[in-house]
Amino acid sequence: MPAGYWAQFFKAQFHYSKFGFAHKDWRAFTFSPWLPQTSKHQLIYLIYRWLVAIYFFLWLIAVGAISNYGGKFFIYLTYWNFLLVVAHLLFSAVSCTYVHFKFAFRSAESHHKSELKQEDLHDPPHHIKKCCLCFQCFEPGQVSWYCVPLWIGHYIATIIPIPVIVFYWGLLAGSDDNINWATNLHSHLLIGLPGIIDSLFSGIPWRIYHVYISIICGMAYLIFSLIYDLSGGTNAKGEPYIYPGIDYSESPASAIGFIVIVAFVFTPFVHFIFWCIYVARTLVLYCKIGGGDQTLGTETSEEYRISQQPLSPGDDGGAVMKGKSNPLAFEMDKVQSKDTIGEENPLAFVDEQPPQSPQ
Repeated sequence: MPAGYWAQFFKAQFHYSKFGFAHKDWRAFTFSPWLPQTSKHQLIYLIYRWLVAIYFFLWLIAVGAISNYGGKFFIYLTYWNFLLVVAHLLFSAVSCTYVHFKFAFRSAESHHKSELKQEDLHDPPHHIKKCCLCFQCFEPGQVSWYCVPLWIGHYIATIIPIPVIVFYWGLLAGSDDNINWATNLHSHLLIGLPGIIDSLFSGIPWRIYHVYISIICGMAYLIFSLIYDLSGGTNAKGEPYIYPGIDYSESPASAIGFIVIVAFVFTPFVHFIFWCIYVARTLVLYCKIGGGDQTLGTETSEEYRISQQPLSPGDDGGAVMKGKSNPLAFEMDKVQSKDTIGEENPLAFVDEQPPQSPQ
């Protein structure tokens, strides 16, 4: 294993561009790197996404119906978490479906597919325009708009369930004898599984600098619970607080201190643990690809780039039109003609380019 690769990998992880949301490969957000990068194999991943999304969506409905909290359902962090996780799972399933069928259509029309190579696992820094440091100004490596909410949702669905699970079972379990065991199990334990599984089997990169996302979520709940408490709000039992340990009226310092510690200490620690999992995942994938034929697919990056080019309207039977109306076909004709006389392939540089995201 080349030490230079990992030196560049870790150096890139701490580049300031990693505060943003630029990435060179859209496949990381909608495909699993553990499967060949073809529509036939990625159908397994797509089915998994829909099964998980539908399962937890149905349980969200069941939890809301069985809890009998009414409007108080929305004051608890547990159900904030449940709603956000289900929203992410549904959006991820829809996004993967859109990309899957668009990718399958283009692959079938062009008779090309794709592969995953070792260099695809590298997450290089991105150049930034001089205007500002907002993520819209990172270039190259821009991903399609749906990749950004997928990315943010992945962090939320992975990080936020952990403090909910830990502090519920450590501090609050058993305080409500009337709670249904099945809804309790899903709300306070199983809801954390999708994020953990995605961290292991999806291709979404984990940026160490993106810790601010979970901190913002923690501070958002702090502000909400503080306003709710000070305005005279009560929990489902009519008590003047949301959780017994977070009572701003009786002990505001300890209540605020508890949430601040969770937001600024505990969740960043959890974020770091999942970043280590991401590094370990990258290491295993690197070894897996390198241990075989250097790919997890069967075709070349050049072929993948070709498959992502727009198809000309009015094609006969899906064939790509040739000539000036289709610059790609024109270039391919030149390549084939030059290859026959032994000249250099003018498209050889494309392996250095990241695949283009379907818009």
